[in-house]
Amino acid sequence: MLADILKENNVNNEGMRFDPEPCKSAHIAAAKAAKDAGVILSYDPNLRLPLWSSAESAREGILSIWEIADIIKISEEEISFLTQGEDPCDDAVVRKLFHPNLTLLLVTEGPDGCRYYTKVFGGQNRAIATRRPGKHLKHLGMDQYSRFDMDVFGNLEGQW
Repeated sequence: MLADILKENNVNNEGMRFDPEPCKSAHIAAAKAAKDAGVILSYDPNLRLPLWSSAESAREGILSIWEIADIIKISEEEISFLTQGEDPCDDAVVRKLFHPNLTLLLVTEGPDGCRYYTKVFGGQNRAIATRRPGKHLKHLGMDQYSRFDMDVFGNLEGQW
């Protein structure tokens, strides 16, 4: 039944915490069921260390899903965490996180926008200045107000 639901929806967005059990095992099983059903698996680790029993448990939990994800959205802070302090702005460091199953890796840069990587190319999308009705011109980053999450993951089914 789970496989049928996943196939019908075509996209599965993972981003929950994996600590403690049985949440971890259930979450990993759901992600694997999605992949087995041919669903596009997007993943946003949403690192919140206070919600984990330890930093090592957080790293292990995040990486347990990493290798099966098709699309990953990650922050610079999460890159530093996963690479144990390496420079998140260095493309070579980011490329170390790429794996053969990954189609797209998005790196959010807060108010500066985001970087994107595929197997063959990468680039940068700068934040845009917008004017809202009745508001002053405001500089919005792709990561603010969860706008980036909504834009990317909300449109995956129509784009992929």
